Amino acid sequence: MLSITSDGEQLLGVLHTPGPGSGPWPVCLIYEPGNPGQRVDIHECGTLLAHGGAAHGLPVFRYDSRGTGVSDGCFTHTTWSRRLADLRAAVHELRAQGVAERFVVVGNSAGARLAAMAAHDLPAVVGAVLWGPILSEEEGEGPAPRLRRVDGTLAAAWCGLWLGVSYTRDDRAHDYPALLRDSQVPVCVVYGTEELAHPDRMTRLILDEAEHRPTWRLSVVDGSHGFSASGLAAAVRATTAWTATTFIPGDTPQPSASPTVLEAPAHDR
Repeated sequence: MLSITSDGEQLLGVLHTPGPGSGPWPVCLIYEPGNPGQRVDIHECGTLLAHGGAAHGLPVFRYDSRGTGVSDGCFTHTTWSRRLADLRAAVHELRAQGVAERFVVVGNSAGARLAAMAAHDLPAVVGAVLWGPILSEEEGEGPAPRLRRVDGTLAAAWCGLWLGVSYTRDDRAHDYPALLRDSQVPVCVVYGTEELAHPDRMTRLILDEAEHRPTWRLSVVDGSHGFSASGLAAAVRATTAWTATTFIPGDTPQPSASPTVLEAPAHDR
């Protein structure tokens, strides 16, 4: 367990290291779920990513941002800029602990927005992985949300959660694809097969970037948004192999004599 302080509030996370040794390692993966993802993804996807990282000598850090899990704060006050501050605090602490000097952020679903912001704003973040990226909230879908005062701020119901109006204002202030392009960091994009069967405007934009940028890589795994159980395991393998070959000089991942077993969930996600 690793404790971090962000804007005076305590965050708690788990650092998985690849076997014995205290580091520093060449690069560390940091897992970032989407908005509803803190309920399950941090303990499901993040754990599988940790197993995959160990197979390639990569430490993996997963944590609860403010207002989620066992960390301090209030989720209603969440914004992507606030989550970037939490990620910045995590990077600072991991560097201070001697874990690594360079980091790759794995953003799942809407968490890809945070990966884009980090790649652009945090010099220690040298790569981004986007799992089924959702980089925009499509406008004009349905009636305007009803607002109510929750936790001292006006908020709207969303996916069974309450998000303050500051979330929308902050989100619209960022052009996430432009942040990725301007960052110039290598990017690995992972989509499910069903996502690509009927791509929306933003998915087509990301696919075009992946096709024309030599430092971008596209992987396709089984399932829809969130992948299937087997697709999640494939996404982890694609992520850890890409990170190792891209950021560890001379590394060419080879099957281990005793490979780490990725225990995919029994259900389809």
